[in-house]
Amino acid sequence: MSGEEFEESAYADIEAEQAVLGAAMLSPNAAGVVLEQLRTEHFYRPAHQIVHEVISWMYGRGDPCDPIAVKGVLEDRKQFTVMGGGPYLHTLVQHAPVAGGVEYYIKRLVGKQTQRALSSASLTLRGIADSPGLEREDRIDAAWRAMERATGTDTATPMQSVADLVYPVLDLLESGSDSRGVTTGWTDLDRLIPRLKPGQLITVGARPGMGKSVVMANLAFHVGVELGLPVFLGTLEMGREELMLRFYARAGKVDLSRLENPDALTDDDWDRLRRAQKILSTAETLIIDDEPGMGVPYLRSRLRAMRRAGTPAALVVVDYLQLMQSAGKATESRQVEVGQFSRSLKLLAKEMAVPVVIGSQLNRNVEQRANKRPTCADLRESGSVEQDSDIVILLYREDAYESDSPRAGELDLIVDKNRSGPKGTATVAWQGHYARAADLARPDWTPTGALGGGQ
Repeated sequence: MSGEEFEESAYADIEAEQAVLGAAMLSPNAAGVVLEQLRTEHFYRPAHQIVHEVISWMYGRGDPCDPIAVKGVLEDRKQFTVMGGGPYLHTLVQHAPVAGGVEYYIKRLVGKQTQRALSSASLTLRGIADSPGLEREDRIDAAWRAMERATGTDTATPMQSVADLVYPVLDLLESGSDSRGVTTGWTDLDRLIPRLKPGQLITVGARPGMGKSVVMANLAFHVGVELGLPVFLGTLEMGREELMLRFYARAGKVDLSRLENPDALTDDDWDRLRRAQKILSTAETLIIDDEPGMGVPYLRSRLRAMRRAGTPAALVVVDYLQLMQSAGKATESRQVEVGQFSRSLKLLAKEMAVPVVIGSQLNRNVEQRANKRPTCADLRESGSVEQDSDIVILLYREDAYESDSPRAGELDLIVDKNRSGPKGTATVAWQGHYARAADLARPDWTPTGALGGGQ
């Protein structure tokens, strides 16, 4: 199909392209609207792409974008003749709509660009469908990526210069606080880590029975129920019904052992459960997924589904790393595979602009030491996990090893890595019978062993 024939087809709107460029050269206000909503790829005709790029460059410098000024820049760039010269520049100006009419033509161009992108995506989808050797999840993931690029709903972050970022960062500093991300709900931990921020990978490490699943479920509960924000909670260790029993125990302060044996529930328990029901029924965007074969492509597809539904996740929690599965070929070792998972999860956090919290087991060696307080070195398959994580929180309960400990009922949240802040230890109240790690804020609290800065 020739260029002329294509321009007259359903995939291009030359009249609308001429209208918006003419308007941009006649009105600074129209130029601002056009450049805010249209990129060079919204124009099909190469001559129009040249003029749009020149106007964009001039507007960014604060220069006037009238036809004479645009002509001068085109001549300097030796593009004036290429785009059609004076007669065609005059044609663009003649096609400018009346004041206020530019939005209509912008909408037409956005629609045409989407049609072209979808036509191109259809060829990409055929290639994905016919490509041999792709696993199902990888095939689906590639298809969604192609569709999101075509429809403009992908999360790719545009390149920005330092100059572009100067004022936004100053505005952030002048506001006095960084409101990005979510709090944890534990006062002392929030003093160490004010917010879990988009793009961060946070690892929660613990030995079995230390409270890892409870802590992660409590974090999801705080963000999803108490803050009312969308949360994706992937639970590979327990089913959704089992997890819901823990939510009921936490919200209603009902003994978990009686929930697992309903005949033992008292009238007071049922009253508490009814109150918990009212609380939990508000959590419409706290999503539980217990897919046993969960891998990173599956997780990405679920997060995209939440975004398409208009409820992009403010927090992702996955319990836990060593249970994740790969849909691809087997790696040389489990350590290498877990390392690939941690790296992919970090990239996913950046891609989807969301904090990702992942549970991880600790090595058995910790229990063979006299001092059983864990460190990052105790993370199972530790090298890559520690390296990829922005924050590592390790759990320790003294009464798990000494039943008569004077610190019975206390759970230490040891921040052993904090890329943008201090290390330290925050202590919470361990209420395992309620599947709860309760706040234990202390007015005189100091983070034991805190460092003065990040690492």
